[in-house]
Amino acid sequence: MAEVPLFGLVATGQPVVFTPTEKPTPTSWLYTIPDRGGVRPGHLAVFLTPGASLPPDTAAAIYLVGPPAPGAAVPTSTFIGAIGPGKESAVYRLGGPLEVPGGGRNVVVGVGLEGAADVAARSR
Repeated sequence: MAEVPLFGLVATGQPVVFTPTEKPTPTSWLYTIPDRGGVRPGHLAVFLTPGASLPPDTAAAIYLVGPPAPGAAVPTSTFIGAIGPGKESAVYRLGGPLEVPGGGRNVVVGVGLEGAADVAARSR
């Protein structure tokens, strides 16, 4: 039986994405939202899928992920919010697509399970 996805993402004008592009760690996922004919998505909805639950005392931190800074090997990430128990979905306004290595203008979204207290402190 296939694993039920924890998260769904919907960018403006695009279909729902349930499958991550990459899973760097057991508690983090990367989703690539492709450029659609030069039109960038204006908003992004992220939600817990029906029946999905997070481990106790965790929340899902949401990040926009960009290419590494010049001379760095690690991609940049910007915290944009969180979802979890009591807030199972959120909509974020995107400031624009992020350049990704190899060309293209995709938006890369990172989702990571983190301590609920730490995420709540950053969400204020």
